[in-house]
Amino acid sequence: MEIHRIHPELLERQVRVLAVGCGGTGSAVVAGLPYLHQSLVARGHPGGLHVTIVGGDTISPTNCVRQPFARSEVGLNKAIVLVNRINLFWGLK
Repeated sequence: MEIHRIHPELLERQVRVLAVGCGGTGSAVVAGLPYLHQSLVARGHPGGLHVTIVGGDTISPTNCVRQPFARSEVGLNKAIVLVNRINLFWGLK
């Protein structure tokens, strides 16, 4: 049986996460990170996650079909839209 060990530093300070790209996969990963953050904090982690999202792509009409964007957001930067939406919903910074 293999044992997974967490590096002690990850349990002592805020964990920094860099998400690059906010397309189909990136937006799904980013949407799940607040759940991980909240569970870490609830279990007594000293800082949870600090997430940085980087992406230069803008929302197109076809993105609205397969990614979590609305037609009213066409032309806006994907990363900015996701960061604002997640922060507002979860009460994060």
